[in-house]
Amino acid sequence: MIISLVKSIFGAASTEKIDKQKFPNSIAELRAISVGNFEQYILIRGKDIANPIILFIHGGPGIAEMHEVRALSNSLEANFTLVTWDQRGCGKSYSKQVPNFTHKQITADGAALIQYLKHHFNKDKIYLVTHSWGTVLGLDLAQLIPADIKAIISIAQLVDFARAELMSYNFALEQATKNNDVRSVKVLKRIGPPHDGLYANGAKGLTTERKILMQQGGVYYNKNKFIHVAMLLLLAPEYTLREKLLYNKGINQSLTAIWNSDLTKTNFIKQLPEISVPIYLFHGRTDYIAPLSIVEEYFNLLKAPQKKLVIFEGSGHDPRIDEPEKFVKELYECFK
Repeated sequence: MIISLVKSIFGAASTEKIDKQKFPNSIAELRAISVGNFEQYILIRGKDIANPIILFIHGGPGIAEMHEVRALSNSLEANFTLVTWDQRGCGKSYSKQVPNFTHKQITADGAALIQYLKHHFNKDKIYLVTHSWGTVLGLDLAQLIPADIKAIISIAQLVDFARAELMSYNFALEQATKNNDVRSVKVLKRIGPPHDGLYANGAKGLTTERKILMQQGGVYYNKNKFIHVAMLLLLAPEYTLREKLLYNKGINQSLTAIWNSDLTKTNFIKQLPEISVPIYLFHGRTDYIAPLSIVEEYFNLLKAPQKKLVIFEGSGHDPRIDEPEKFVKELYECFK
């Protein structure tokens, strides 16, 4: 057990094998592919490649999540082929030099990856499971290539950036004041409230607000879940030690490149009242990055071939972490 632990932290990147004798059509591999003229990594796992494909599109920008998907994958691999993508500039796809580091290019990367998966696995359509920033990409892709997407399961849908960010800041400040957290109140007042979704000192202000928001219970339902997520990353064999050490750099450079006025002008209530792809919104009751009230407003007006809003009462910004068993159960419901 100790040797296995050491290998997980310090060893070369790998993913646990699936028994080929029991599951001859299985796949379990890390793969580097060129997407948009930039090397990007995907993790592919499943017990039968004939199964439907789910592409996981992570949040952030820059918060790669192979380790989080692996925590759930044993419950899903018998029925799906799971593909987890580390977007350009972060996770296993981290580089100091990232060309075309834009929202538009990452959307194009997603479209190209979908075409690659369709061709490689001989599929007409694939499913998307998107989270946070990834939900923006999901709706982008639903507009760009709707014929290639079977359905979107959208976790913590971002809808109206400017309004959500102000609500997030106000919640953090109110809770810090209520909890007599003098230091956090001082820090929040120093960075000041966001204007049109942006803080005066840019991505640094955003990350500062998020740290305090997490401490005040606005990210995870149980704020100590952050330790669990950190341990998942530390022990993930899919990342080398170097990649783990550079993980936060990938987040910071992604935020700096992408979290700008063009992104924060996003307001799907005004800009996207209808899509042609089925969508299932999974949302935590105590999510104050993407407040539930805004998501409910969007859900009520959104026109789609099929739609459903699933509220996770014991979850914040990521029900996969707060309520993993319910998440898996509700995910399977989407495929009935």
